[in-house]
Amino acid sequence: MFDLTKFVGQAFGSLTILGEGPRMLAAKVRSFSCRCICGREVVRPIHNVLGGSTTHCGCRPKMAVPIDLGPLIGKRFGKLVVVAIGPKVEKGWGKTYSTMTCKCDCGGTKDCMAYHLVSGNVRSCGCLRNRRSSAQVGVPTDMRRCLGCKEIKSLDEFSHKRDERGKLKYVASYCSDCNRSYQVWYRINMKYGMTRGEVLSLGDSQGWKCAICGRKLDDRRLGPGAKSNLSPIPHIDHDHSLTGKESVRGILCIHCNRGLGGFNSIEDLKSAIAYLEKYHKRVQHLGG
Repeated sequence: MFDLTKFVGQAFGSLTILGEGPRMLAAKVRSFSCRCICGREVVRPIHNVLGGSTTHCGCRPKMAVPIDLGPLIGKRFGKLVVVAIGPKVEKGWGKTYSTMTCKCDCGGTKDCMAYHLVSGNVRSCGCLRNRRSSAQVGVPTDMRRCLGCKEIKSLDEFSHKRDERGKLKYVASYCSDCNRSYQVWYRINMKYGMTRGEVLSLGDSQGWKCAICGRKLDDRRLGPGAKSNLSPIPHIDHDHSLTGKESVRGILCIHCNRGLGGFNSIEDLKSAIAYLEKYHKRVQHLGG
């Protein structure tokens, strides 16, 4: 899901973005919470605000307000990088929408509607769709090749749907194992702002061992296609008083991570250590 916080504070026509609003239309459409120049706060769908069809709260219905899409230039959306503002296109109901000229990582170019980019509906020039099709060449109809682990597996290992006649309508590009691991990376990126490479670099710097007890951790439990259950899952330890990358302290095992979570301060930890040392001395005295 695309992060909308980068638009907070930007003005689109008479509307200034305050943050992401509640989902609209049966929770299918994401929205912006906006403040109009008249002072009224409203919630509007993101494709209306970024596409240019909504420029005010309704207080200026006859006045055209230009939309500044300049802040989108240079930003990345999937495999696309915005290089320029494209021409406006007219769609149904007489509405015109702004487009952005984008360059794909494969070398292709594409004019995309601004709201399609931000909503995540368009992520490439079409090469991703071609990649999905070419990956299934020579694969039996009741099997699929996973784009993550590259293995050919049964349809039962992919999320898929059939119509009332039993005809296959949809098959996921990634198997269930890869999909779960990719969801882990997505949650890590949304919570800590860390990419997969940054997390792996942090683990490599610790030798994939718990920073407290030294227990061996399984780095494969985080990557695509992870299946190993031989070692504990790495857990990212963070400072709850901070946000983003600055909050990350290291990688721990689940036991140490939960143990630290039960203490509110360093003083509490010192008190716990003193308590255990006192008990340990008493046991040694009784044993002696």
